[in-house]
Amino acid sequence: MTYQEKRSIASLLTGAGVLAAYGLYAAGRLPAEAGLKATASTMLAFIGISIAAAIVIQIAFHILYSVELAVREKMQNQACDDEEIGESVKRTIGAEMVDDEMNRQVELKASRAMAAVSGAGFLAGLAALALGYAPTAMLNIQFAACYLGWIAEGCAQIYYYRKGI
Repeated sequence: MTYQEKRSIASLLTGAGVLAAYGLYAAGRLPAEAGLKATASTMLAFIGISIAAAIVIQIAFHILYSVELAVREKMQNQACDDEEIGESVKRTIGAEMVDDEMNRQVELKASRAMAAVSGAGFLAGLAALALGYAPTAMLNIQFAACYLGWIAEGCAQIYYYRKGI
């Protein structure tokens, strides 16, 4: 599995985890008739949580990825010392983190998937409001659609990295 695929999986799991946490929290604490202020405050808090979680998980991912490369290098070449392993890991990470044309195409196509899912959620939220559902239902639908768009983007990235462009 490539670096980009692993990074996409980490991002996808972050989005899914935050959406699941919001769903569990909102289902238990926010009744359907809760005011817009309570719902909006909760959503803003979870947006902040998702930003912090994404940063922490990406940092942890890069640390674990570097450790994985170092262990793999040590297993392949038992005779090398720590300095040689460090240089090899730097070279490998540098080579894999290059943003080439394929990465740009994958990100473009994946962002299209995210926009489609988020846009559909926006329309679904407006439709729910037009059909007489509570405004909090509309907000929850649109909030979930944003995170489902994040998940769709991760899935699309994995798909395009495996399939190729």
